[in-house]
This record gives sequence, structure tokens and C-alpha cells, in this order.
Amino acid sequence: MAWAIAPVEAWRQVMTGYDPPDAIVDDTGAGYPAEVDRAWRALCQEKGLYAEGGQLLVTGAHPDIPWVLVTDDGIGDVAAHLADRPGEPDFLLAAPGGTGLCGVSTEEAGVLLFHRNVD
Repeated sequence: MAWAIAPVEAWRQVMTGYDPPDAIVDDTGAGYPAEVDRAWRALCQEKGLYAEGGQLLVTGAHPDIPWVLVTDDGIGDVAAHLADRPGEPDFLLAAPGGTGLCGVSTEEAGVLLFHRNVD
């Protein structure tokens, strides 16, 4: 499924600006990937990104990875698998209706989660 915004442009929208992250997960503990998964699910729920049936669009950190339509109950442990580098989750989630984005990015301060309304 294609989306109106290419992944590279979506990353730009999520990671530019000076707004603080919506959440920060400490990535120093052994169980942090599960906490990252709980955090992005909560943020997507709070911001209304889920479509009917729990559907979301997801893409990895590489700009050539296309959007994939998934059902949340079928995508498992995302933070443990969508990592630009081992142990560093980096991925985007989007509302299939094009209303918003949730970005997950590993930085020096921990794993940062951002919500952005789509321009």
C-alpha cells in the first residue's frame, strides 16, 4: 500500500523541529524493547493513528523501505526487529488515513518517540 508521503519525507517531518519528544524510553535496561513497544502503542492510541481493526502503516529507517500496511496484533515485537543498528530501534508508524505519524528513533538520550500531524 502506498501512502501520500514518502518515508524519507515522513522522517523529515518527524525529526525536524524543536518540539520535545512525546516520550523517552531509557535504553540501558535489558527489557527496554518491550517498553518501547508499549510506548509507541500508547502514543498511537492516544493520537488516534490506528485505523479500524488496529491497522497502521510501518516503515523502517532506510528511505528505500516502503510503507507496509500491518495489523497491530500481527506485527509482534517491533522495537526488537526494526533497528538501523543492533539494539537501536528506528521506525515510523502512520495512520492509514494520512492524519499523523509516530516516529521512534534511538538517540544519545535514549529511544525517543515523536508524534506529528501530517502537513
